[in-house]
Amino acid sequence: MARTTGFTRYRPMPASRVRQVRCRDRLSYPAATVVGMTDLRVLDQRALRTVEVIIGRIDVARLDVPTPCGEWTLRRLLEHIVGQNHGFAAAARGETKDRTVFADRPVGDDPAGAFAASAAEVAASFGAEGALERGWWLPEIRAGRVFPAPVAVGFHFVNTVVHGWDVARSIGVEAEFDAEVLKVALSVAEAMAAGKSRPAADEAFGPAVADAGTGAPLDRIAAILGRSPDWPAGVQGPARPLSTPQVSATTPTYVAHISSKGVA
Repeated sequence: MARTTGFTRYRPMPASRVRQVRCRDRLSYPAATVVGMTDLRVLDQRALRTVEVIIGRIDVARLDVPTPCGEWTLRRLLEHIVGQNHGFAAAARGETKDRTVFADRPVGDDPAGAFAASAAEVAASFGAEGALERGWWLPEIRAGRVFPAPVAVGFHFVNTVVHGWDVARSIGVEAEFDAEVLKVALSVAEAMAAGKSRPAADEAFGPAVADAGTGAPLDRIAAILGRSPDWPAGVQGPARPLSTPQVSATTPTYVAHISSKGVA
């Protein structure tokens, strides 16, 4: 078992509680810091817990419903999310060759259980000794670049938030991320949109769309990353399924952007 370095491991909720717990129930996490900001691993865990609650509300008899991710059904989206979790966990452990670690994973009739297991692997791998000191190989970015660990964690963090919104919208519930998670996720998304890290329209993110004018951080995040906040009504074109963003390994613009805003 990998030894952690003062970082709280993800603890999946018992199955008996998944459907009863409310998103407003928050856990406390240690306030570790990386490059002068709140450790994105801490926020990533909080986002994962919220997504676990959302997925726990899915009726498994309706996994064929549409999602904001183009032609993907809910089952297909969940398989992608679980696969991404396992892939990022492998990257944190030092994987540098096997692209299949990012492959979609079947969720069967227990998507909540499959997600919880993958999230636990993320937390254990992200918190393992040495994880933040090594570069992380992300094969879906520019043919397999190695990124600084905080940048890679940021990619996973945004994936988690936006895909949580995708799932919530697909089943008609609210994605109730806490205020700090949304504040930092919006800073990351805005920096990607404003800087060199903004992907082209034919890459993993769809082009930005109107944010419906609500001012809600999650609506703004979704719109920046190509999701219509009004989905399924008023859809402005299908959003692409979100994977790791196509950015340069040498321009982690959002890290500086977050630090400059004093998110710590």
